[in-house]
Amino acid sequence: MAGWKAERLVNLVALLLATRRPLTLDQITEVVPGYDAAGEALRRMFERDKDELRKLGVPIERGPVDPWGSDEGYFIDPTSYAMPDLELAPDERAALALAAQVWAGGTAAQPLRAKLDLEPGVRPLQADLQGSSPVVAAILDALDTRRRIGFTYRPPRRDAARRQLDPYALIHRRGTWYVAGYDPDRDGLRCFRLSRIESEVKPVRSVSRGPEFTVPPDFDPGSSVRIPTAGEPDEQREVVIVRVAAPAARLAVLRGAEWLDPPADPEGEGRPDAHATIRLRLANPENFLAWALANQAAVLEPAELADELSVRRSALAARLREAEPEVALPDEGEPGDGADARPGRRTPTAAGRVERLLALVPWVLAHRDASVTEVCAHFGIDRQTLLADLDLLFVSGLPPYGPGDLIEAWVDGDRIHIDLADYFAKAPRLTWRETVGLYLAARALATVPGFDQHDALTRARKRLEASLPSDQLRRLLDVAARVEVDLEGDPVERRHLPVLTQAAESRVRVELEYYSSSRTEHTRRRVDPWALFPASGHWYLAGWCHLARAERLFRVDRMLSVTPVGERFEVPAGFDPATRRRLPQSFTPAGVACAIAVDPEAEWIAAVMPVQGTARMADGRLLVRLAAQELSWAARLVVRLAPAAVPLEPPELREAVARLLPAS
Repeated sequence: MAGWKAERLVNLVALLLATRRPLTLDQITEVVPGYDAAGEALRRMFERDKDELRKLGVPIERGPVDPWGSDEGYFIDPTSYAMPDLELAPDERAALALAAQVWAGGTAAQPLRAKLDLEPGVRPLQADLQGSSPVVAAILDALDTRRRIGFTYRPPRRDAARRQLDPYALIHRRGTWYVAGYDPDRDGLRCFRLSRIESEVKPVRSVSRGPEFTVPPDFDPGSSVRIPTAGEPDEQREVVIVRVAAPAARLAVLRGAEWLDPPADPEGEGRPDAHATIRLRLANPENFLAWALANQAAVLEPAELADELSVRRSALAARLREAEPEVALPDEGEPGDGADARPGRRTPTAAGRVERLLALVPWVLAHRDASVTEVCAHFGIDRQTLLADLDLLFVSGLPPYGPGDLIEAWVDGDRIHIDLADYFAKAPRLTWRETVGLYLAARALATVPGFDQHDALTRARKRLEASLPSDQLRRLLDVAARVEVDLEGDPVERRHLPVLTQAAESRVRVELEYYSSSRTEHTRRRVDPWALFPASGHWYLAGWCHLARAERLFRVDRMLSVTPVGERFEVPAGFDPATRRRLPQSFTPAGVACAIAVDPEAEWIAAVMPVQGTARMADGRLLVRLAAQELSWAARLVVRLAPAAVPLEPPELREAVARLLPAS
């Protein structure tokens, strides 16, 4: 069915591009195969096809079929259809290619890159904003049309419920998307985490004749994430005095805390007994308590917070003494449904296949020497998919679909032969969503500390703006003003990213002063920086660790210092930084299989952690399976969530958690 529809859509685009005058609905459906309905059903089928093609950037227009205007027909103006040449300089082309990858990621970015004839390149700086998510796309559409949306939302510790929102802004903070706006049911401003939306996001009204709300002139997207997130308490600010391991205290000071009692011997701060006292202001008590639990901190003031910390530790200790059911751990490689599963990923559709074909044909025509392998790599498909696409093109073309009317498309040796497709010689313009996404990603990349292509991105953005019709440019700038994407990171990350980015680009080895909170270990190690990427709210460095003599992942916010050592290195042959854009499900091939039971308030870890799988337990808790590099890491994760998480397997994990809790 999908194949027949894709063929019908390709033939429809070819006909409307090639026609010299508008064609009526009857004329179109008479010659294009696949329109086998009649009457109102036929009209609805054509309207659906037309809407899908317009979403792909195909500008189907209406016009009079004769000078008297007795009837109207449909056509595609080749000039309006074709992607204009942006005349990009090499550095602008490379910068836009990275922006396309950052916004969409994976195969979703392939049609966009093909339309602009961009090569993905190999850059150590990587990111994935998951802009191709249907939820993100639907909210961007609502921001553009200013229509009220509805969705099912599950806040922490509550049941899912239907919600409505007039979306004012879309915000990306610390690896998480939020939508903020007016909630008519609560009669106030609210902020929703997109990861907690469990349904499609759709307009409340199926038909609208114009904007349904007005954004207040004093609304600031940048401050909207401080609006209470639906289902969560308002943020509070409090002064806290805490004693903690010296390296953890030093990282906190880099984030803005103050020394009260610094370590007496800075050179010996890596010793297990080296502690320091700091004073800090916290915006979110829950986040602080999680940090204090994971770092075995002692709260000195205020007493209420110290008591809460003690209560949570005692509650976890009590749960450890209770018997728990045995669970079956997965075999290595069992697919999971955690962070790497990427909720909202699009499934293949006829429209998606047509989108690829409309980009593939002009790209092959412009790169006739490209091999089959190169074409597959450029579009992120396998040989079987490519052959199926060529088979579809082979039976597509213009009426009456005889010899000389159909497209020639086949594999000739290691090359692809395409001919008789002059009407597809130019790729279609970027879709509205592609334009917005590319623009937003380019703007976000320019904020990354240490990124050295700011000027190229600015020039490329201006060329993109200049290529748009004036009405689309106004729409773009209006939506962009209400979307904020932050890739800068926290104060520690902003401090180190410039040095790390430059070292990775120049392939210069660095020395890290690193604090591993899972082992409370303070080390100095030399690392070859291969790739940098944000994931689950943190920036990570992937590279070769000379201390461990293996590839390792390092959280940038746990680096006390970063120093280039002047030694050059070579990246392993075949290494692709794009494969390090997300956290792996197992940090090492031989990760320790662990099972943790979490209460509803801690189920968020299944969405942001690299878990291997989840299952609902008989008592309502969520069973989370993951592979940890070391038991100490999993143990501190459990303690951080106390008392909402309980270790089940292996038995050594329960013992490791118990050792992290104060003696009774």
